[in-house]
Amino acid sequence: MLQDLARRLLLSDAASPSGDNPPGGVTLIDLRLDRLVALGLVGPALDLLKILPDTMTDETTDQTGIELRFANDDATGACNDVAGKMVRYTDPWWARALIACQALSGDSAKAQLGQQLLADQNAPRDPGFDALVDRLGGGKDKITSLADPSPIKLTLLAAAKQKLPDDALANASLSGLRFWALDAQIPPEQRLAAAERAALYGAIRPDDLGAVYDGIASKQEAASVIAKSGKKPLDARGRALLYQVAHNSSDPVQRRAAISALLADAKQRGCFATTALLLAGATSGVPVDGSNVDFAAVAARVLLVTGAADKAEPWIAAAESKSLALLARWASAGPAQPGDAQLLQDALAELASRNPNASPRQADLLNGLATALGAPTLAAATAPPAGQGAAAKDVGETVLTVLLTASSGSGLTADPVVLAHAVAGLRQAGLDAEARKLAIEAAISAGI
Repeated sequence: MLQDLARRLLLSDAASPSGDNPPGGVTLIDLRLDRLVALGLVGPALDLLKILPDTMTDETTDQTGIELRFANDDATGACNDVAGKMVRYTDPWWARALIACQALSGDSAKAQLGQQLLADQNAPRDPGFDALVDRLGGGKDKITSLADPSPIKLTLLAAAKQKLPDDALANASLSGLRFWALDAQIPPEQRLAAAERAALYGAIRPDDLGAVYDGIASKQEAASVIAKSGKKPLDARGRALLYQVAHNSSDPVQRRAAISALLADAKQRGCFATTALLLAGATSGVPVDGSNVDFAAVAARVLLVTGAADKAEPWIAAAESKSLALLARWASAGPAQPGDAQLLQDALAELASRNPNASPRQADLLNGLATALGAPTLAAATAPPAGQGAAAKDVGETVLTVLLTASSGSGLTADPVVLAHAVAGLRQAGLDAEARKLAIEAAISAGI
């Protein structure tokens, strides 16, 4: 949800705040472009660069544009830009970009000459880059480390048919991970870890991760993975095999077991919402079975958090869950009903009986979210009453405030007051659908 809000903010065509940049300071365009790149939004970042007038570009934006083209698997376009723009600049970065293009085109003699010229000029060394160019020129040394994995270097790494080193996976930007995850020339097994990380932060779509999962050869291991799930943590390969079972098995029992195992793993890793998007289609295809109450609750949560409250209703009925029924009620966005207050009371009672230790915080969260959504409550409000949120004209400021306050690491904060204020702010800014989606995701993240 927060990733969607960040995209909305960065891709808005609203007028930017008035005022001049401080002399020598970073411009708003630079900051916006930096955040687009950081989030792995390669296409939108390139679109922004295309419409910038020459007066708003400099060496930094030109370098960023070239790296983005490499990240977008457009080495030809990137190298055309290098050839056209490098005459303006003297930084060694441009010489290395040209050397990379020569190595990629198979002109190893020119690439080696360029490396020698850089050495003669006492340019700062870049051992990782040099090793990649040498490998493409016929060198035999394997690339086992790449501490600074820029999109240019990752393009060289892929062309050299080398695996992604562990330090590259840890240090790569989301733009670089996106390139590696989506490059169909790289075997799926070598893309798996990058794809999972890129999907977690929204740099690739869940369907893109699913395609990588589908490319993993199963060797009839899926049944064993299901049997062991819950006894030891899943690894990336195990998740891929369970994904295949969840989508392709003709046995509903196996499909339910695979979905449950994947979501239990996702909860442990703090990525339930991302995994729910990955499994929403598979979950919708499982026949509703009232004999398995636990799976019914899991299925309902998946469909609620992915915005399919109507499809969740049969599962909620099968789970006989008042708390999930309350979330479905909030998702409907309809006017208050006479039974809403009783439904909240029943939901709180259910949570107290399920987990007495967690229920006080969960009760605070539900009451706060109910207030923020204008629904009946049973306790003092923890969100601002209607009328104290942001005005509709302050959408950008509100979204930015929500992003700054409601996030914690790669997910949502657990603070009920902060979450309630975030939901209330979005509603007051005219973003009612987004407010309800955030409320439901926050509740499910809290174990409701």
